[in-house]
Amino acid sequence: MGTYRLEALGALGDPTRRECTAVRVKLDTPIAPGARGSVAFDVDIRVPRHQRDRFGRGGKDVALLSNAIPAIAHREHDRWRLDRWFGEGEAWTYPAAEWRVRLRAPERVRIAAPGVPQPDGWRLLLDGRDYSFAAGALRRAFAEVAGVDVTAWAPRAAPREKLRKALEVTKKRLPQLVELFGPFGWPDLQVVVTESTAMEHSALIMTPPDGYIVVHELAHEWWFGSVGDDQAGAPWLDEAFATYAEEAVRGQRPWCRRPGAGARFVTRGVDFFRGRPIDYGAVYFDGACLLDRLEHRMGRHTFRAALRAYAIAHRYGWSTGAAFRAAMDAATPKPLGPLWRRFRVQ
Repeated sequence: MGTYRLEALGALGDPTRRECTAVRVKLDTPIAPGARGSVAFDVDIRVPRHQRDRFGRGGKDVALLSNAIPAIAHREHDRWRLDRWFGEGEAWTYPAAEWRVRLRAPERVRIAAPGVPQPDGWRLLLDGRDYSFAAGALRRAFAEVAGVDVTAWAPRAAPREKLRKALEVTKKRLPQLVELFGPFGWPDLQVVVTESTAMEHSALIMTPPDGYIVVHELAHEWWFGSVGDDQAGAPWLDEAFATYAEEAVRGQRPWCRRPGAGARFVTRGVDFFRGRPIDYGAVYFDGACLLDRLEHRMGRHTFRAALRAYAIAHRYGWSTGAAFRAAMDAATPKPLGPLWRRFRVQ
């Protein structure tokens, strides 16, 4: 098992809990809205050696550190958002923030990390939801794609073909996604090729080299990345859109021709699926079916124009079911009420 130990905390308070992933900090002095403060602490993170996962081994001599860097919890409706881990997907609720990170490693260890390198050695990631990275015995390849500096990484022990394939898919599909959803959210993108997971992060994805998975994770750079959402309460707002993107840019058939039984589960949160994980696929596939049906009802040109405008309008902000519904309703004179009711979009 990996470990995550808080070693010390100072500046504004003391922790009341240790060796956990949530630490309450009691401030010495309250911070007014819009004001600044600081909290300093040391964290010792031990990545599990024998666990192949987003936080674990990403290949021979490669560690994946997904959501390992601490983030400040945010408060909604007079409560802190401390959603429990959900192994079938994600349960994160990150507002966009500025990340300044300095990573140092032994000479033979390479780090795949997002952010623009600064003259002082720090990496700057603006409007990031999280900060995740990979480290170890990695090889890399570069390309400029749609104005984005792309670096693809793979374990040195893996066949070179996997690195080449993932980069080629990115070179082909990223411009299509830019056309579909609007400008990419950051000047750089890291593509970490691994068979251990498929996971999205701000300006970084972890993915096998398979074409449809790369497309799905790239689409998350909009849906979750630049267009944030409540992944715990409404995971369909990123998973359905990323699944729809697989079809839209790869020219495959629509996910459905009519809503199925899973439509009633699309807008459920992850707590609903903890006891019935087998139904979690509805968030992806029946959610994409909703988008297919909207496209069919509104017409492809109208729907895709409205979808792109919605993504741009909510760039670095927050998407909700109500906001998406209102945007689509405003884009067409055709009634969409039956679809919203069938998929239970409020």
